[in-house]
Amino acid sequence: MDLKYLLIFLAIMLTAIAQVSIKKGTFYTLQQKEFYIFISIGAVLYIGTFFLQVYLLRYFDVSKLTPILTIASMLLIVVFGMILFGESISLKQGAGIFIGAISIYLILS
Repeated sequence: MDLKYLLIFLAIMLTAIAQVSIKKGTFYTLQQKEFYIFISIGAVLYIGTFFLQVYLLRYFDVSKLTPILTIASMLLIVVFGMILFGESISLKQGAGIFIGAISIYLILS
């Protein structure tokens, strides 16, 4: 597999993990050190994702890369939310997620 595609996967994973870390941080108060640890981890991961995107934009059209990163991150964040935090989705939201997955396929084809 081409390194650029692995970097896209990495950017998607970093974004999703950053969001999960920030969500986890919200379980603590401002007086607890865990709040700052999880929020800081999320911020550092988002910074890493930013620089990955800057690098990837050299090789991919913004009209393809940005929707793929955004939609794929959203899909992964929904899965993480359901698994890690017990969040649920409605049938309508599930249909939207399915359409999001189809849109990635259509963008790539």
